[in-house]
Formats: sequence, C-alpha cells, structure tokens
Amino acid sequence: MDYQVLARKWRPKKFEEVIGQSHIVRTIKNSIINNRIAQAYLLTGTRGVGKTTIARLFAKSLMCEKPDDQKNPCGVCPSCVSIDDGSSIDYTEIDGATNNGVESIRQLIENVQYLPVSGKYKVYVIDEVHMLSVSAFNALLKTLEEPPKHVIFIFATTDPQKLLGTVLSRCQRFDFKNLTFEELVEHVNIISSKENIRFENENIVRILAKRGKGSVRDTLSLLDQALGLSEEGLITESSLSLSLGLANTQALSTIINAIIIGDSATCSQMFRSILDENVDLKVFVEQITEKFYQIIQSLDDESSLSELDIDLNAINELSTSELFWIYEVLIKDLGWALSSIAPEDVVSVVLKKVSMRRELLASKDQKLSLKKKIKIEQTPIVKPSSPVSSNQKTEKSEEKEVSPTIKKWDEFLEFVFQKNPAVAANLEHGNIISLSQSEEELNILFGFKVENKFFYDHTMDSKIMSEINSYLQEYFKVSSNELNFELKLVEADEASEKKFKSKSEVVKEKIENTNNIKKEELLNNKFVKEAEKIFLTKVDKVILKE
Repeated sequence: MDYQVLARKWRPKKFEEVIGQSHIVRTIKNSIINNRIAQAYLLTGTRGVGKTTIARLFAKSLMCEKPDDQKNPCGVCPSCVSIDDGSSIDYTEIDGATNNGVESIRQLIENVQYLPVSGKYKVYVIDEVHMLSVSAFNALLKTLEEPPKHVIFIFATTDPQKLLGTVLSRCQRFDFKNLTFEELVEHVNIISSKENIRFENENIVRILAKRGKGSVRDTLSLLDQALGLSEEGLITESSLSLSLGLANTQALSTIINAIIIGDSATCSQMFRSILDENVDLKVFVEQITEKFYQIIQSLDDESSLSELDIDLNAINELSTSELFWIYEVLIKDLGWALSSIAPEDVVSVVLKKVSMRRELLASKDQKLSLKKKIKIEQTPIVKPSSPVSSNQKTEKSEEKEVSPTIKKWDEFLEFVFQKNPAVAANLEHGNIISLSQSEEELNILFGFKVENKFFYDHTMDSKIMSEINSYLQEYFKVSSNELNFELKLVEADEASEKKFKSKSEVVKEKIENTNNIKKEELLNNKFVKEAEKIFLTKVDKVILKE
C-alpha cells in the first residue's frame, strides 16, 4: 500500500476523534439528532483545524445507511465508502480557489436541481469559498436563498471578512478555534505511540507543537518532515533542527545566556555558527524572541525557568525592567532587520547591541552620553518662611535656597546608568516636573507623557521604585525620611500647556538645533558662496553625516 502522510492517515473518522472543536461537534450532532438541518453552513478558521474534516463527517452522518447512536457514520456502507474515495454522486467537494468563475457555479446550480441517488440529501462543500469571484457569488445567491429541500451547502474559509454580507446572512456560522499547545502535544504523543515513533526527549514534541501554531495538519506535517530525516523511527534534536531549519536547543540557549550576561563575543560567534548550519533567519528570530517571552512568562515560577535551560544566576542579576527592555528591543529591531537589505548583518548587530547594553548606555564617549545632553535647569520650590529672630536663623530647621549646590538631575541619571542601565533608560523617557531641596527634605515630582505610559507602568513597579529611592538617597546624601519622590502621568493637554518634554525629546531637539546651525554655517560659508557665483547655481540642501 502507498504511504499516506500522517495528517491524512489519522484524519478523524468519528465525531469523537475530532480534537479542539467540541463546541462545533456538539452543535452539529444535536442538529442531526433533532432533525434541525439548515440549508447552508459556514465553517471559518485557520488552516488545518478541521473545517473540511467536519464538513465531510457531517455529510457522511446525514447520508450514512447505518449510523450509530451518536450519529457517527459507519464508514463501511456504500454511501460512506463512496464519499471517502471521491466517487459519490450526492457529495461534491469544490475548491473555490481553482473553480472560482461564474461558469463553475452555473454548472453547480444546474446539478442542484436533480434529486439525490440515495438518501435524503445532496451535499455541496465549497472550500476556500472567499476565493469565488463577485459574479460567481451573485450567480449563487438566488439558489442559496431558496435551495431545494434536498440540498445542503457547506462553505469553508480562512478569511470570512472577504465574503459578501448577503452570503453571510444566509448561513449558520461555526468559528473553529486554534488548538491549544497542550492539545497538540497530547495528539502528537498519541499518534507517535501508534506509529512507533520515538523521540530523543519530550522537548522535541513541544517544539513540534509550538511550530504547528494551533494547526493539527501543520503539526503532523512537521512530524512527517522530521521523521523523513530520522533513522529507525527515532527523532533527535539534531534531525529535528536540520529538517525544520531550526537553531538547535543548545546553540539557542548559548545565545540567550550570552545576551543575559552581556557576552557579546560568544553571542556573535554562536550566531555565525547557526548561519553556517543554514538555519532559516526568520525562524531563528522567532525562536529567540519566543525564548525571551517564555522567560518573562516564567519569572514567578522557578521550576518553569529551570526547564528553559538558561543561567538562573544570571537571570537573578537582571531587573524586571531590564528584561522587558531586552525583549522590547529584540521585537522592534529584529522585525526591522528582517526587512532590511542585509538582514543577516543587521540581526548580528542587534544581538551585539543587546549584549553590550550596559557598556553602551553607561559609556561616556558615546554621542548620546548624558554629559553631552542639554542641562535642564531646575528652579527649586522654596517654602515661604515666617518671621524669625536672629537666633532662629541659625537653627537647622531653617530652609534656604540651595540651587547652586543642587546636583543636576542628568548627572544623577549618569550615576544610575553605572548602577542599573535599564532603570536609567526608563527614566530617560520622562523628565523632572519640579525639584526642590531644603536642609530638611528633598522633593522630586517626575512625569511621563501618556504616550510613554509603558515606561511609567514599569517605573511604578514597587521593586523599581525602591531601587530609584535608594539611588536618590545615595547620590543626594539624604535619608529615606528626608526624600519624597513621586511619579505623575502627564495628560496630553497638560503636557502641551507646560511644554513638558522627556529627556530623550530634549536631546533630540538639541541635536536638531545643532545640526540646523551647522547647515546654516555651511550655506553661508564664503567658499560655498563663491562656488555658487562661479557655477551660477544655488545650494538648497545640506546633508550632515553622522
């Protein structure tokens, strides 16, 4: 017998064998039992989740000569056999992608008028129905609205948004769910047991289920693919990686750990090694971002973290905000890298960037280092003093303006960068609203714009706030009782009224102003002016390099 792929071999023969769609199975079985059969059904969902399978089971159940008590088709009567082998006159499957013209639909409408050869119904299944042309839909509408009593239409689609409203309104709609990760793992294990397929470790099954992305057919196709490169029915991590174009688990864990501890050399070396193994770059990007997502999801569960094969000691050295910063940078920059003209090189640079994050953010010789940023002068808020005697003026409780000796906020941020770059990077997205200091207390009101709420929320984390308070106490030489640090989310109208700008916006504005001055100087340069006279032209654009 010819080899059958696993997805076809293990296609459900009974309703009970369908996984992940119990709500649809129950509804269809009830409609058959209660003899409440609609004349048109619409099955929607992503590929490989059981739409065509259930359509076929539904038709077989309606046309079977000996269904069981649960309305499952017997699978052996002439009607069931003819549907399975494609010879049934009363059951027709049409591919909407290839038979999408009006002529195909007109031929279908002509056949609809004939009574079934056996049984009560003729069933027409149109797969990928959204691919039908508008003229084909229009030709079908009248028949769909008033079909003969012996006709049932079952439409399947992955894109219901493309269907006409007049079609949707004439159908009973069933929305199929993507299967859960756990359901796919269990299904792969059951089929593998029956097929005598063995795995080097359980992680291989988990990778297959994850790569299947909720689709039974895709998951089993990946299993077939891995099996083709395996010997004696044993799938190893090596054969899985080679067959699916994946980075192997050990190499991926090495890169993750290198990023966490800041080992850029190991990270770059291992990435080049992965490319040499012809790993698909898009798949690698998905793997690495997915791994960091799993780390974030497992932060409160040490046992789950230990299963991820990462350095737990290194993870414990990271703050929550730093971990989120790494994930955010990877998601944004790697997505951009894949669409660049040199994706492999750009991905390499992005990995190097996140590995060197502390060195880059804390370095004083960088163009965007804090020392080169604009200084924002803070006006201290001094409480009005009541009349006092000359003796009282010398008391410690007296408040006095100390603006000249107050250390600048940006200098404090530079200090924080040495301690925790991620916390400092978070604070860079906000700015001081007010700062005042007396001999008794230091009051700081710090704000974030609404569009920077992500950074506000992270800074509001109790652990982060505790760190910031400890840095403020250390840098400004105040005790916890003498410090009052508050955060505020600045609304759009308030930000406009107060001309509130984040530190990063201030830096950007200064760079733009500096560049504009440079451009103006170049345009007014005497040599440029002389050249304009000689060549009878005018320089109207200046581009500054980095």
